[in-house]
Amino acid sequence: MNWRDLFVISPPGRQVRGRRPPVQAGSTTGAFVTVQSITSFPVASGVVFAVWKGVGSVSAQASSSRITPLLVALAVGCVVYLATLTDVRVHRPGGLIEWASSVGVAFVNCVLLWVAALGLATFGPAGHA
Repeated sequence: MNWRDLFVISPPGRQVRGRRPPVQAGSTTGAFVTVQSITSFPVASGVVFAVWKGVGSVSAQASSSRITPLLVALAVGCVVYLATLTDVRVHRPGGLIEWASSVGVAFVNCVLLWVAALGLATFGPAGHA
């Protein structure tokens, strides 16, 4: 793995059990230039915010808590992570290092969803800056 692997998305190819197919020139896409990257984060952070405020309408303590959106972000992140892993077109992590990297990136994404929800509450239509 080199540093470019952090910024590219390789389309799934035919895979022999236990071995990845060779990546051909021109078969990767920048992670910041895909439609998925434009839509997935705003939708996921909106879901975290909406669920947090929905729970908050029932419980005033949950509405003002910063832990509630963290728990919601972790739940949303887990759903997205498991949905990705169960997709037959997606390469599943092979070894311990790949699994640890995969879970680490998923956790960082959950934290980013949490921070985005807090930002929406502060500066968004429901918040007062």
